[in-house]
Amino acid sequence: MSRRVWTIRALTLLIVGWHLSGCAAREQATVSLSEALWNSQGRLDADAHQVLIFWADWCPNCRSHRDEYLEIHERCQELGTQLWIVSVDDSVDPIAEWAEGTPLQVSWDFHGMLQREIGVPALPYYAILNPNGTVQRSGTLRDPDYLLALLDEIRTQPQTPGE
Repeated sequence: MSRRVWTIRALTLLIVGWHLSGCAAREQATVSLSEALWNSQGRLDADAHQVLIFWADWCPNCRSHRDEYLEIHERCQELGTQLWIVSVDDSVDPIAEWAEGTPLQVSWDFHGMLQREIGVPALPYYAILNPNGTVQRSGTLRDPDYLLALLDEIRTQPQTPGE
């Protein structure tokens, strides 16, 4: 089974698990990746790359880069790319409270399905999805400036059909 199909399934399970876990109170602050990215035909509903940053409130490195996430968001907007902060906390409250009042789009991977699908070994971690929904680049986010440079590089590369 293709990686894209697994990604679609993981994102779908993410939203189902989120709703079943009783987190509807934070619905406005937390947006479902599957609702936002995937259309009813199971295709990525985007014309550009999507950037996911996996984050947790208990992770000191994640918290230390909070200001840089806003800078990454601004660069993504300039490049026509969507940034998602994906919380891996046991509760949606820390990410929702932190993101409140910011332009960041946040989601919650409570059961870790998306983490397992992408292969997140440590936090913070980034994954860049092609417009077709496959992971193009990923890695541990130690230096936010590296991700900014990587985004610039990816956007200047010519796109091949199906990418």
